[in-house]
Amino acid sequence: MSNEILNTVLFSSPRTDGFTANVLKKFFPRLDDFNFINCFNMKISPCIDCRFCKEHKKCAFDDDMSKIYQLLENSKFLIVASPIYCLSFPVPLKAILERTQVYYYHKNTKEYKKFAFLITSSGSSDELGAFVAENQIRSLCGVTGFEFMGSMSFFGTDSKTIVSGSD
Repeated sequence: MSNEILNTVLFSSPRTDGFTANVLKKFFPRLDDFNFINCFNMKISPCIDCRFCKEHKKCAFDDDMSKIYQLLENSKFLIVASPIYCLSFPVPLKAILERTQVYYYHKNTKEYKKFAFLITSSGSSDELGAFVAENQIRSLCGVTGFEFMGSMSFFGTDSKTIVSGSD
């Protein structure tokens, strides 16, 4: 992958036509301009706190996370779109977040401004999950050099739909 500046979506729903996907398409209709990563299609091992990354500036695991590292380092705009499960993100996205430990030890120092935005949806009306998720993404931003720009959260989505089209 070259050092070109990219836009990236980390999509973390198993339902590619569900509420979260429809919100993403509605608010960001030009997704063709983004490198779209479906977290459920990635093979990423969870962090085991071996601290290999502290000494070697990379993770001990050689898996799909290497592509995510490149995108996080080279993207100028990041969208994280995910449902909330049990007050947090689904496991595939949590594995990605855990594996950014390498940036905790070795912060990303790109010179251009980088921005991140979060979209969450929750079947329940409890707002705590969105709060927890936003704080997790703020932490990701802190170690990867992104500026957190904001979030959109939708609650009670098990009984709502997003209208598709141009309306």
